[in-house]
Amino acid sequence: MKSICLLFLLLPASVLAQTKIDFNSQLANMPFTSVMSAPFSAKGDCSTDDTAAIQAALNTHRFLYFPKPPGGCYLVSQTLILQVGDYMYGASANNPNAGDPNQGVVIRLAPNSNVGLLQTFDAEDSQGGGNEFMAVENIVFDGNGANQTQELQNHALVDYRGTFIQTFLRHVLITNSFGPALFTGSTQLDNVWMIANTTSTYTWINNPGETGLGALMADQVYVEESMLPLNGQFRSPWDGSVDDPTTYSHGIYFNGMGTATINQLHCESVVTCLDFGDTQTLTINGISGTRIGNPSSSDPTDQYLMRATNLDIDSFTFTSAYFDQSGTTYPGDFSNVRVFGLAAGLSDQDLYQTPPGKTIWPLYTWGRYDQGFSGVPYLGERPVINNELWIQQTGGYSPNKIAFFDNTGGPAGSYAYVERDGGHLNLGASPGPWDNSETTLLQANFYGVNNPGNNVLIPVGRLATGFGSNSDINGELSLSSAKSATFTFSGQYSSHPECTATPQFDIGSGNRMWITYPSATSFTLNFAQAVTGSVSYVCLGRN
Repeated sequence: MKSICLLFLLLPASVLAQTKIDFNSQLANMPFTSVMSAPFSAKGDCSTDDTAAIQAALNTHRFLYFPKPPGGCYLVSQTLILQVGDYMYGASANNPNAGDPNQGVVIRLAPNSNVGLLQTFDAEDSQGGGNEFMAVENIVFDGNGANQTQELQNHALVDYRGTFIQTFLRHVLITNSFGPALFTGSTQLDNVWMIANTTSTYTWINNPGETGLGALMADQVYVEESMLPLNGQFRSPWDGSVDDPTTYSHGIYFNGMGTATINQLHCESVVTCLDFGDTQTLTINGISGTRIGNPSSSDPTDQYLMRATNLDIDSFTFTSAYFDQSGTTYPGDFSNVRVFGLAAGLSDQDLYQTPPGKTIWPLYTWGRYDQGFSGVPYLGERPVINNELWIQQTGGYSPNKIAFFDNTGGPAGSYAYVERDGGHLNLGASPGPWDNSETTLLQANFYGVNNPGNNVLIPVGRLATGFGSNSDINGELSLSSAKSATFTFSGQYSSHPECTATPQFDIGSGNRMWITYPSATSFTLNFAQAVTGSVSYVCLGRN
């Protein structure tokens, strides 16, 4: 590897410059055919209907190159059909704004066409079709929704269904769809944006219609400004609707999933970012959102970042989730929001919901068959843990302690703890941070059945009752060939405290012990027969 680097550095600067120039000028020599070249001759003037030209180019099953259209867009009035092996490669997927010098390659739906822009050849066949080796890269699909007269039904602006082997959408922007923006099957998405689309259902649906499984991989997907139709017409988010949650539609629906990994998913201005059901394995590494939910909805779960639509879910994991409501103009609050929850009418003790409220949630893992936590486990809102909850030390570094932190949380907050240390069960507290000045308040020691060493200790020697100035006390009384010993309390109680006593010696067969209270200021320890030894006592004071 070092020799390659050295050879590269020894190349003359003129050769390097020529290499760069050649790369930028040799597109015609690459295995791509321009849709603007003869015999296809697409115009790209945003007024000529280029449907026939582009479809003719697709029918050759070559790698197609889409130069920046000189007039701002390739106008299409009928659905383009993508077949096995087709590759649509655009010069850029920059913004679709007309007249912008940085405008990308835009394929725009002609006014009043009311169809999708792109569809795989067997998208409407049963699951597991023949869509293989298809790719779309660096292209903007513009639904021109303001100039359409009806919403797409059972179709999407880009219909990528039936895909299952080596298919992807990369650096693609889908915008202004009047109806769902995207349908997918088993495929890969890489840096896909869906912005300013109007739909009565969802902007992106995986496996629409019949529930499917398959595999999905998505890196950096953004769903923003999903709007409900306005009086049956396309609604632009830029008229102020973007800040009004009552105008939002839903973002994404995964209708069945064999296995899916989503890396970095972001939603803005949607009712829910992601709904899913019938899932075998779904993993989301990073999900965020802004302006999520519609508090005025009759469905209180229309405020969740993620929502399970049924309980047929085998494994679900997400990490690094965050969302807020910044920018919304809704006058009320979002008290029902959750990072993840169940759809209305569902309840389950195995699929844990995150707490309500705007929150950052660092880790969530759930799997019905094989559950492995890579961090602190979250039990969620489960008032009952069926049968038993086991905590077992499995190695030198695994925990044998349960800590209950204050609102500051670990490791800096104060906490109480329960710890198993061999035959000792310790209950204690610490002002924080973790393992700093821990204080054991109570220790139960167990060395085996009927072992005389079994005992309960209060190492700090004091228990607080929380009643005024009263204090609980403990200590020892010594007896030397005596039947009784008296202890006078250091403080005056309105009534005597309740005391217990434990002899630290064998009092002998037939002997017995009891406590009497001559007044509220003392107690007397009594034996039936004279004894010698010490007796430990604990008194709980009260008013």
